[in-house]
Order: sequence, then structure tokens, then C-alpha cells
Amino acid sequence: MIKKLKLLIICSLLALSFVQPVSAEGETVTVKVKLTNVELVESKGMASNWKTEIYVNEKSIKEGNTVKLTLKSTDSVKLKAVAKEQDKQPSSGSKTSSVKLSSFKEKTNETLNFRVSKGTNSDKYAKWKVKFTIVKSSS
Repeated sequence: MIKKLKLLIICSLLALSFVQPVSAEGETVTVKVKLTNVELVESKGMASNWKTEIYVNEKSIKEGNTVKLTLKSTDSVKLKAVAKEQDKQPSSGSKTSSVKLSSFKEKTNETLNFRVSKGTNSDKYAKWKVKFTIVKSSS
């Protein structure tokens, strides 16, 4: 019985020594971030002309385009969306988010929802939705 137990422990230790960690500390990861959609969901009492600026790790990106990043597996992808009303008294709003690479395996979707209000008047506003697809692979 003791010999079988020792043999089982030795086999288990050998099997564990061959298993590699899923994401080693500091492993380089290639990340592709696609800006899939920028949408003015609702506008009440605001101008109809807007300028949007979208950033992935401080790199500007346009709708439908992809940014390729080389990061460490312990890093995050930083997303930022800004909407600026184009009129005589423009209002603007923004939203940021940070997505840890360790929080998903291969692919994830991230949505930034935010609201732009006209000054202190909460009856006049615009709601924005910005969608990203993030795909990673080990380098």
C-alpha cells in the first residue's frame, strides 16, 4: 500500500513538472484591438454635429480599424472615448476603461457607455456607446 502511494506521488509530481503555466509572468503578448462601433445612441436638445476621438493605449483609432500592441501578459489595454459637440457652445464628455490582459483568455468585447450633458441642464444630453473587440495571442 505504501509503495503504491509513493508511486502515485512520484507520478503526480512528474506529470506536474511537464505542465507549463498558461501565462508566465512577463510573457510577451500580441494584442489586436478593433474599434467595431461608435454610436450616438440618443440625443435630446443637443447639436447634430459631433467629433469623436477614440484611443487605445494613447494611440488614435478610427471606426473599423485595428491597433496592434505588444504588451506583457501582466499589462492592461487602456481605452478612451471622447465626444465633442460641434456648435457655438460645445459640450464634451469622455469615458476611459482599462482591461487587464489576465482577465480573459483569447478574446473579449468591451463597451464604453457615457453621457454628455449640455452645461448644467440635465434635460439636454447625448448618450454614446463605443464598442471594441480585443484579441490576444502569445508571441
